[in-house]
Amino acid sequence: MKDFIAKKWLKQLSDRTWVCIETIKALINQRRQKYNIATLDALYDFFWIHKDFFYIANMKKRYPKTPSLLWTFIRILRTNVWIDLEILSKKTLIDKRALARLEAGDSLPCFDSYTIQKIIEVLEITKEDQNLIKIYINSSKDIENRIIHNTNSYNLFKNS
Repeated sequence: MKDFIAKKWLKQLSDRTWVCIETIKALINQRRQKYNIATLDALYDFFWIHKDFFYIANMKKRYPKTPSLLWTFIRILRTNVWIDLEILSKKTLIDKRALARLEAGDSLPCFDSYTIQKIIEVLEITKEDQNLIKIYINSSKDIENRIIHNTNSYNLFKNS
């Protein structure tokens, strides 16, 4: 990127990628901690750069720990095998934004067994990790059943 800017003008790069000049300067001088995914995608696509360690590390910074341990675990497994959300979305036929919301903890971790199975296949999750996922799901179901049972019991008691 520095070579291109040295040969061409910064404005030309900004015009071609739709990334503002200040952001490009910050990226060159490494002034920021994290960058917008659209910005990185535009620059990586423009220069035909494969998603490298810098890109993956930047994406990891964007996702704090989430309330859903399962989706945090799946996000870690996904980033460890260098699969981005877009590829996972295409291979599992799950909306990219839905996956991003789940991983970020912005939505409830609702899922069906088909969804989990497709993710396990695409990420080539080991048998040991699959067992951990099954234990987590079964424990979550047990907690959910207990909550439903206790709520029903409370309502019966309250109404009598």
